[in-house]
Amino acid sequence: MSRRFPGDSAIAGMGERFPVSKVYNPTYLLLMKTSSLAILAVSSGALLLTGCASRGDGRIVNPRQPGPALGTAVGAATGAVAGNVAGAVVGVGQGFTAQAGKSFDNDRRVVRTWRTETTSDGRTIQVPVEVEVDAAGRPIGEPRAVSR
Repeated sequence: MSRRFPGDSAIAGMGERFPVSKVYNPTYLLLMKTSSLAILAVSSGALLLTGCASRGDGRIVNPRQPGPALGTAVGAATGAVAGNVAGAVVGVGQGFTAQAGKSFDNDRRVVRTWRTETTSDGRTIQVPVEVEVDAAGRPIGEPRAVSR
């Protein structure tokens, strides 16, 4: 009979040795579950304890001292300038794309009205008249009767 080692198992009647998979090894599963639970517990505790040293306004230093006060003022000014510059860049980019897109806008806006006309034999009929308008509703061209 062959010698058995602690990670081997024998299939009944075969006499051969096959290593036990880590998936079915209860010791391996217990260690994996324990280590993942430990990692989860430690990371949760670290997350909960990170804000313990800060005050209500989020500063750790005394804001009445000249260094932190100056740093706060410079940081606020720098943030405002950087934010306005970024906003200006985005605004210019959006305006450029909006104006460039207008040249490719081929939507026709047509307003149809009905005009009453009298025929030569005395009948009164209504004739549709279409007027092309811009996006604000101002007429672009001459009104024309619809031909069928």
